Amino acid sequence: MASNGRTLKEWATFDIMGSAASKIVNEVVVADNQRLENKITKLTSLVRQLAIGQNHNSPPVRVCDICASIIDIPTTTSIHTTTTYAIEFLGGFGQADGHE
Repeated sequence: MASNGRTLKEWATFDIMGSAASKIVNEVVVADNQRLENKITKLTSLVRQLAIGQNHNSPPVRVCDICASIIDIPTTTSIHTTTTYAIEFLGGFGQADGHE
C-alpha cells in the first residue's frame, strides 16, 4: 500500500495531471515571451528609423507667414495671416537656391 494514505491510482493521477498542467503553463509562458520579443523587435526598428531620420511624421504646427516663427496666437486675434504647415523638425529645413 502507498505511504501517506494515497493509493497508487491517486499518485498516478496526480503525476499525469501535474505534468499536463506544467506543460500548459510552459506553453503560456513561451507564447507570452514570443509576444514580448515581437514588441521589442518592433520598438527597436522604430528607434532605428528615428535615429537615422527615416520617420518624418511631425504633426502640423501653426507658423507665421511673415516671420516664419512658430506662434501660439488664435487666428482671430493674429495680426499676421496664419496658415498651418507641416514642418519636419528633423532635417526639414533643407537647402534653398543652393544656400545652406
